[in-house]
Amino acid sequence: MPKISVLMAAYNETDEQVNAALASIVAQTETDFELLLVLDNPTNEPLKALLTDWQARDERIKLLINPTNLGLAASLNKGLAAATAPYIARMDADDIAKPERFATQLTLMDAHDFDALSTNAQFIDEAGQVVGEHNWIPETPEGLAQLLPYGSNLIHPSMMLTFSDDGSGWIPGIADC
Repeated sequence: MPKISVLMAAYNETDEQVNAALASIVAQTETDFELLLVLDNPTNEPLKALLTDWQARDERIKLLINPTNLGLAASLNKGLAAATAPYIARMDADDIAKPERFATQLTLMDAHDFDALSTNAQFIDEAGQVVGEHNWIPETPEGLAQLLPYGSNLIHPSMMLTFSDDGSGWIPGIADC
């Protein structure tokens, strides 16, 4: 069983976006993971071919193809149902993860007994240039309580969560919101 199940859904992202996102995952310094890659647009043949090629190149990648467009939340829940690891990491098909993302998150989660962890993020343009940052996430219950009436400050594609499907712990679900 891998340490991490990575959930990613793809719909109409460009080849460049998908290649960059997948390359950033397979290059992680923490290599003990499975990538559950859900294609939510089964009629997009070029994207299907690209994802199938990635699956053939790396045994950690498991391609799941929806019969029809189900939407992001249902696609992520489909990936979640196939997850086998005690940690769930989210990733979007048009984002790039730093190489040490999984290793750093695992270290922090284990050291602090966290159930969920989000990170800060840099926003990049099509050329890969940083054009902005999301660099403040409350770290206390009080800080989160102040923010939540106005929205979530958690960065969805940077989340890592603990996971148990044996009834002994919290089982996350992806909400359509």
